[in-house]
Parts: sequence; C-alpha cells; structure tokens
Amino acid sequence: MQPEEGGRSGVEDPEAPPAALVTLLGTQRALILQRLGHPLTAGELAEALAAGPSTASYHLSALERAGLVDRERRGRHILVRRTARGTQLLDLYEAL
Repeated sequence: MQPEEGGRSGVEDPEAPPAALVTLLGTQRALILQRLGHPLTAGELAEALAAGPSTASYHLSALERAGLVDRERRGRHILVRRTARGTQLLDLYEAL
C-alpha cells in the first residue's frame, strides 16, 4: 500500500510515531520521545519498547545530547522526561 500524503499509510497503528519523525530519529528514538508524555524510568521505557536496558540507555543518551530529553535522579531511580524542545519537535511532526 502506498503512503498517503504526509507519509502516513491508511493502516498505520494510531499509537505509532509519525513516519517523518521515524525517518529523522529512527524508530526506537521516535517511540521513546512519543512515550514520554509523563516522566518514566529507563527501565519502564525499555519494557514499553520491548528492548533491553542497555538499548534504552543508548537511545536515551542520543536524545539527551540532542536536548530532546533530560534525566533527573529521584532516590534510586532516574526519571526521564521530554524537554520543551522534544515536545515542540513531536508537535511539529504530529501536525504533518
């Protein structure tokens, strides 16, 4: 099936990130950015993505270097949250 205008096909998962965002960031990073509607731990993100903790950490480090997420230590846990820049990027690509 050919993608419709805007890069979305008619049978995509409504929870999936926009195709243009996946092209920009890659599937795992786009999913992470999308899932961070509220702060999560790296372990929770890894579980949601069906990926190992080291894989989640690798992608989180890249997103953090780009200024799209930040991490905050809360006791024994490190919470990951989307930054204002990450939210703006997500909003931009969801509007396509």
